[in-house]
Amino acid sequence: GKRTSVAPVFGAKAKAASYARTKKLSCTYVLMPVYSERFFELLAPEAEVNEETGETDLVMHLPKAEEGEEEPQLMCMSIDDLGPAVANIFDSYQVFAGHEIGLVTDFVSISEVAETIT
Repeated sequence: GKRTSVAPVFGAKAKAASYARTKKLSCTYVLMPVYSERFFELLAPEAEVNEETGETDLVMHLPKAEEGEEEPQLMCMSIDDLGPAVANIFDSYQVFAGHEIGLVTDFVSISEVAETIT
């Protein structure tokens, strides 16, 4: 089967948040990073037929920085850290009410992720 992208999930969350903002709701928005536990799924190789040989190759498509540019960093967080972080935000509602809070515990490049999982 073809791998499904996580982009639609983030897109749906962004649409819901945008809609809530138009309704002037008193909301606290918690912006989630990529879960480090999903790296295997996100970077899983895909089977592609080699047109020259007819053989099936496993290929990883990794975003790459242009020459001279710094490699983009992924914002990530372990799922295990998520619950306590969000609980703290909502336990301190008076401090965070009406704000947009981005959660992240680490910044890693695609190369670092690929190196770690190989």
